Amino acid sequence: MGENIGSKILITTRSSAVAEIAGMTYGLKELYEEMSWFLFKRVAFKPRQQQRLYLNLEEVGKETVKKCTNIPLAITTLGRFLYGKEESMWLSFKENELPKIPEGGDIIMVILKISYHHFPSPLKNCFAICALFPKDYVMDYKELIYLHTDGKFSFLGFVTAMTVDPLHILAGNGCQA
Repeated sequence: MGENIGSKILITTRSSAVAEIAGMTYGLKELYEEMSWFLFKRVAFKPRQQQRLYLNLEEVGKETVKKCTNIPLAITTLGRFLYGKEESMWLSFKENELPKIPEGGDIIMVILKISYHHFPSPLKNCFAICALFPKDYVMDYKELIYLHTDGKFSFLGFVTAMTVDPLHILAGNGCQA
């Protein structure tokens, strides 16, 4: 029991400089192909999805996983993008979006861009407004409220028709419906 007393700290980073400061490092490797396919199936297909539909989409799924080069972030991003979509959307993705992903190289930004372009407009607006703030900026909800127009606050399209009373905000009472 003597050596195992105390707390442990786990630091995750993409920066090798930060990892070196922390001391002990463990570099993650790509997933095996079987694990990549398993991960994709878990995020892309609904539980108990119809067997016929699954068989039709399996080819597109496997091509997608191959393009993701066994990188978990890429696999989960595209899997979640395709989740719940009709077969026609999967086939459209195969024809129009999959060819945009380069063979090898840095694919993450390309995949995130594909995902972003298919966001609903209110979510794109949310990203655009949040991009105005510097990295690691601690955002207060009151700052976002002041980004409204005409005295109406719709929280970037997610909550609608709320009236913002600046006196209530200053008093710490927030929004009134």
